[in-house]
Amino acid sequence: MVEDALVAGLFDWVGEGQIMYGVINELRIDDPDTRDILVLGAVTVLLAEGYAIPTTYGEPWSVGTGEAIERIATTWLSTKDGVSDIVHLDLTVKGRERGEAIATREGWKAPPRPARWLE
Repeated sequence: MVEDALVAGLFDWVGEGQIMYGVINELRIDDPDTRDILVLGAVTVLLAEGYAIPTTYGEPWSVGTGEAIERIATTWLSTKDGVSDIVHLDLTVKGRERGEAIATREGWKAPPRPARWLE
């Protein structure tokens, strides 16, 4: 899910709902507890490894990584269905480089370019 998010992030921000979609539809995980662990784990890796920053429609959050992860997890776990628009993860330079490397490894002819509004 982390690699999928990094490649998707080359085009636009990635939300926790998009990661959940992958958990449910690609990994075929229906159990809510397992789903929550996988989604929040992917979000944590993206933030803790410096691949992405938390934003709201492109406006960076003014909190540290730990507080951002806690805010996302608390809000996510308090929703009944686990679907929410809590955060938009925007790739950092490190995240973009990793996403491009993954896309190249997967056979893309050239690294994808971001949507115009992300340039």
